[in-house]
Amino acid sequence: MRIRDLFIGYTDGEEETLRDDFTKLYVDHGDIVEQALQNYVYVITGRKGTGKTVLTYFILKTRPSHNRFVSRISYGDLTVSHFSPPERILAADEYFEIFQWILLAEISRLICANQGLNSIDEFLKLSNFIQNSFTKTPPNSPSFIKQLLQGGVKFSFDVVTLSPSVKYELSDKVLRADNLPLYITELKNVLTPLLQASSKGGYQYITFIDDIDDHLSYGETGKRILHGLITAIVSVNRFVREHCNGSKVVLMLRSDIFHFVRGANINKIAADHSATLGWGREFDRSSAIIELILTKIGLTGPKQLKNKSTSDIWHELFEDQVRTVIDGAQRTIDTDTFLLSRTFLRPRDLIQYLRIVQQKFGQLQRFDSYALARCETDYSFWLKDEVIGELINHYDEKYIDDLFSIVSRLAAGKFGMKKLAESYEKQSKKPPIDLEEALTVLYKFGVVGQTWVDADYKTRYRYSYTDFDVPIYSGDFFENVFVVNFGLRRALFTADVHKARQKYKS
Repeated sequence: MRIRDLFIGYTDGEEETLRDDFTKLYVDHGDIVEQALQNYVYVITGRKGTGKTVLTYFILKTRPSHNRFVSRISYGDLTVSHFSPPERILAADEYFEIFQWILLAEISRLICANQGLNSIDEFLKLSNFIQNSFTKTPPNSPSFIKQLLQGGVKFSFDVVTLSPSVKYELSDKVLRADNLPLYITELKNVLTPLLQASSKGGYQYITFIDDIDDHLSYGETGKRILHGLITAIVSVNRFVREHCNGSKVVLMLRSDIFHFVRGANINKIAADHSATLGWGREFDRSSAIIELILTKIGLTGPKQLKNKSTSDIWHELFEDQVRTVIDGAQRTIDTDTFLLSRTFLRPRDLIQYLRIVQQKFGQLQRFDSYALARCETDYSFWLKDEVIGELINHYDEKYIDDLFSIVSRLAAGKFGMKKLAESYEKQSKKPPIDLEEALTVLYKFGVVGQTWVDADYKTRYRYSYTDFDVPIYSGDFFENVFVVNFGLRRALFTADVHKARQKYKS
């Protein structure tokens, strides 16, 4: 057995969903699958790499049945330009109307797949409308949004329940932003009896919206777009659930972006209608992330590992401790703590670390301590690129460079606000970003955490991904000792960044 032959997962969760044994390998941590199906959950948040997309595919592959219809809309190609009609700026409520129509059309499509309703008059009307109106441009596609705003979408079939007065107004059968409310009203009229019949028959319709945070530029326009989507989801869910309990639309959204768009109304949605996909707060062998990796190895690995417990697999593949250098001093750390403390407690991070070891030391029979220590720098530059990928949705490149220059300025794993400020004062320099602002951003994105020694003289750490409700705007927050994430230190404190980066990319 060689470690290069072990399957530990993919950093791209969507790639893993293509495997024939995907559903067998899926680990439902914290019963997140059942949470996602609960009536009250409209938004599922989680950091990039925690498995939101994998969760949607697992539900898509395992939860449809004769009475539950499930779909997934991917908006990975959606950009702000799709919402930019010529010579005008959209009003906030137009985003809301656009997404209302899209979501109702997707629920309609699921209803049309339910042959258990085909004896109802409205079923034929709805089927004809959906099948004949969107043959060229699906209503859940980015191109549909662009077409809607740049001249309109031509229908080849009318909503047949229109009253005479409304039918006159919509006689050209072109869906445009200005007549969306009329079409939405009439589509709801068609859907209402079908949803009521579905409720009596025990049917449910669930749609997941995913990948919308991939390419949007999150300035003020992006914020309005997301606000329109979230409020549209709430509105559509209230309408759908009023007539058919258990049916709904669910948005999969990165935690940092959900925080970015939050206001008074969104805060209520976060409190009442959201669930978080996380992997616990443990930096040791009890972590669900380690259990996830070992489960995959046990199910897909060689015969000698097949019938072993995850605990036995751990001891066969990993040594007890790793020797490394921290803040210039040799340290010996438990292997589980070494690995997890260099992650953001996401499966993606641990998978990537072990994949780097597999690539460089694939001939080994176990992930020994020497190999883990030797791969620390390569992994650190990968993790820094991951952080940049999250920050770039909110800040420009210069701001990000300035953030990293501040946290790496002292080349120290631990530092205080006072010492950091003094380092600028001694050189009569002004920080490129207000230090409190910079440390707040760095904490939110996991680059820095805080550390202290408890009453039992044990060193404690907290990061944004372990303590979600830390009062980062209080004065006490900036009086604490800050600590740089162990996984980023090699990338932030290297003497020759360019040389190290080239080594990582080679």
